[in-house]
Amino acid sequence: MKTDDIEEFVSKHGLTVHDQMLCLMEEMGELGEAMLRDDASAITEELGDIVFVAFTIAVMYDVDLERITEETAAENIKKTRSTDGAKITKNTDDSG
Repeated sequence: MKTDDIEEFVSKHGLTVHDQMLCLMEEMGELGEAMLRDDASAITEELGDIVFVAFTIAVMYDVDLERITEETAAENIKKTRSTDGAKITKNTDDSG
């Protein structure tokens, strides 16, 4: 995706950040429904929609999505799951 194309899309449709927030929430709901049905085709489609909306929001806020995704992935890979099955969190010992 090219930033210029997204900017043109936003301008052409008069989109606001609020519009995109609502769209992202809608797409997340659709992904959840597809996952509950275990519908691989719909999951693929909804993930594509979510990525597109996220990219659009990133362009609207002038966020380098590729850079931040790489940084976030690197941080998340270092996280560990607690033994009680709770949320995956940052490793607090010196080994990770």
